[in-house]
Amino acid sequence: MRRAYTSLAVALLLAAGAGGTAAQSVTSLTGLGYPMVATDARSEALGGLGVGLIGLAVPFTNPASAAGVSRRGVVVSAASTERSSTLGDVSASTGTTRFPLMRMLFPVGDLVLSAGYGTYLDQSWGVTRTGSEMLSTGSIGYRDVLTSTGGIGQAQLGAALPLGRTIAVGLSLTRYTGRQDVAIRRQFDDTTSIGSLQPYSETRAFQYGGVGAQVGVRWDPSPAARLAASVTWSGTLNADSVAGQVSSQEYELPLQVAGGASVYLSTGIMAAFSGRWSGWSVTDPSGGLIEPETTVVSRDTWEIGGGIEFDDPDRRQVRSFPLRLGFQYRQLPFTFVSDQPTEWLASAGLGMRIGADFNTPVARIDLTIQRGARTAAGGAGIDPLDETLWRFALGVSIFGT
Repeated sequence: MRRAYTSLAVALLLAAGAGGTAAQSVTSLTGLGYPMVATDARSEALGGLGVGLIGLAVPFTNPASAAGVSRRGVVVSAASTERSSTLGDVSASTGTTRFPLMRMLFPVGDLVLSAGYGTYLDQSWGVTRTGSEMLSTGSIGYRDVLTSTGGIGQAQLGAALPLGRTIAVGLSLTRYTGRQDVAIRRQFDDTTSIGSLQPYSETRAFQYGGVGAQVGVRWDPSPAARLAASVTWSGTLNADSVAGQVSSQEYELPLQVAGGASVYLSTGIMAAFSGRWSGWSVTDPSGGLIEPETTVVSRDTWEIGGGIEFDDPDRRQVRSFPLRLGFQYRQLPFTFVSDQPTEWLASAGLGMRIGADFNTPVARIDLTIQRGARTAAGGAGIDPLDETLWRFALGVSIFGT
């Protein structure tokens, strides 16, 4: 079967038959997948990136954020997503669960070492298509089923060090790992009269590897304000073919520049803002697992977000319950139809902090609920894509006494 399953054709698979997707998004079908941010539930509620947040925040977006942690501990975040996708006259509802961030922290004097694993690109999806083949005896119906499992994650080792009372710097090294397996199957409706036509199946797989590095800085101009920035270099992603008749590939990963700030507007109200630019236009995602001759357009992206946290930083009580509201907007790098896909998320969150130390509590539990949508304009005979979603994130942080 030499059918060109380009990114647009894969979209048509969803529109043409009784099928659905089991991914973070229908947009996982194109390019290298759906980009994900390795952050905790608190960061998700306050803009999505976690750069420059006052208090405990250890996302993969800035290695300097761990400076000031005074005890050994672990931060784990889990997220569940339920979404409804519409393309033309076809709709599907799907869901998935992920662990965006797992991180351990080890203070050695003023130096804070960290090790963890986080998400990077999601490549899990499934679609079906129905069609027919013309034979001399008439038309024979068939059903194509394509499933992809896997994705790309990032293992990170980092170090953060305060330089005086107001400035901290950080460095991290990243190893990209992962695997994607795609199964392609065709079954005919009438097995008694297909003659020389036989059911078709094929498996293709890539093993991913690459390295990256990140530097970050954090500045506290006053006890009530924080500014931070980071630069991430990701180099080349190697995709080694381990199954199927597809060749190994190399993909340039983007340079990323992130910045953020937070400030206390009053004793118990903190405002946060963060943004990131990613140079995804250097990535040529052509020649993927679906069809080696596929050409997919990639574009640079912007992500911005912000939020408000209602809590008192000067409280010395044993337990507090911060409330959070936030919003974030993202561009997605790989073109699904004729226009660049975008998404927005509105967030509400609740936390529980146990312990008087604001930067290193004994324990912290955070719950974030998000409502959002993803869209991509249609064109060239392709209907526009619309997705709506609910996302639930839970974060747990535990530190020694």
